[in-house]
Amino acid sequence: MSEITADPLPERIKSLLLKDRFDEARALIEIGLAEDSSRTWLLRDLARLSIAEESFDRAADALNQAAALEPPRLRNRNPFGGHSAVP
Repeated sequence: MSEITADPLPERIKSLLLKDRFDEARALIEIGLAEDSSRTWLLRDLARLSIAEESFDRAADALNQAAALEPPRLRNRNPFGGHSAVP
């Protein structure tokens, strides 16, 4: 019987972010994105990190990249319910 192991990267990044170890978290995020640039959760973590560093343009870029990778049915989802007014 084989065991399925969870990806430890999300927990490692979360732990570093909670400890304000931003340089280490950024390094892990960048390594993860270099391995697979379609990991939207890494782009969202990069946006959170950029906001914490008050680099809002960088955060917006990361979120726009993540949104472009989302399936169309999720792309225009309004987080508050209903439909988004943005096409």
